[in-house]
Amino acid sequence: MVAILWNVTPVFAQGMPKYLKLVHANSMRFDEDGTAKITKIIGNVYFKKGKKELRCDLAIYYQDSEITVFEGNVQFQDSSRSLYADRVDYYSQPEKEIAKGRVHMILDQKEIYAGKLTYDVEHEFVYAEKNVRFKDFKNHVRLYGGNITYDRNEEIGHAQVKPKLVKLDSLGNVDVTITARDLRYNGKENQAAAKDSVVIRQDDAVLYSQTANYFDAENRIEITGKPKVVQGSERMSAEKIELFLQDNKLERVHLNGNSRMISNFLIENQKASDIVSGKEIWIDIKNDSLRDIHVFDQASSTYHVIEDNQVQGVNRVMGDEMEIIFESGKVRFVKVRSKPGLSQGNYSPAGSSVEAINGLN
Repeated sequence: MVAILWNVTPVFAQGMPKYLKLVHANSMRFDEDGTAKITKIIGNVYFKKGKKELRCDLAIYYQDSEITVFEGNVQFQDSSRSLYADRVDYYSQPEKEIAKGRVHMILDQKEIYAGKLTYDVEHEFVYAEKNVRFKDFKNHVRLYGGNITYDRNEEIGHAQVKPKLVKLDSLGNVDVTITARDLRYNGKENQAAAKDSVVIRQDDAVLYSQTANYFDAENRIEITGKPKVVQGSERMSAEKIELFLQDNKLERVHLNGNSRMISNFLIENQKASDIVSGKEIWIDIKNDSLRDIHVFDQASSTYHVIEDNQVQGVNRVMGDEMEIIFESGKVRFVKVRSKPGLSQGNYSPAGSSVEAINGLN
């Protein structure tokens, strides 16, 4: 058994972590591998200085390169972070740690799991790879990816290689899931940005786009780049789509630019669709049912009049501005505002020659 302080072995101490002193080990051995001078501290190794502690099975110091390798059940702890791994390579200049094998890092209110992790001590920057899991307990966020970088000072995580972000509610239930080819997460602002082949799932709604921004504090999701929303039988598309959430439920949708909403349904054993279009559409939802649709600029709608599960006819309306009020999932009435002579309407009774209207795939 060996119990020494670094000032007892000053040569060995020069390349070891400056913030640690050896308190305990079973044995110590000095070796030479060619020109390399190696010192090994073996068995129940324990370093400590102030609030900093490090435990492992084996510590190897390469004096010429000033690299120290800690192996076997490595546990490092100080007042601000903890690191667990099968192995940690410590470099003194510039100061960094490379952890390998079952890596688990705890810092602030966040945890990172990975197969390999590099920590830049000076810049407090993490590069993790191999099936990385990042957990932000404060904001109830989980970030996954083949590799993830994390800037501790800015609280920004960047996930790549099949990345996924999961936002949980206060009870731990999944609220929002985002997948893309590139995902960035800002812990300070509690925001996420995704790009390229974005898919977002929120309750029973699925969002598709090329770019997306999630603002948790505002309960808002913004998607662009051929955006599309699918919710049950509803299909929505526009140049830009914003979704507003309340209590984990979709409360309002804003379609902007070449906006279109299609409701597909089956009636009398036939497929049918109600369509609303315009440059801008606001959709209000209550208790998972449509409450109001407000259409601006080149507004048009085609909807079926249904009574007793039978189609009575099809209404087609056009105007500058339109508001459709729903009750129990059915159109109650339609308000059309337009310049004199520009508003148009057409009603086709059931049985007349009306071609079927196809919805979005």
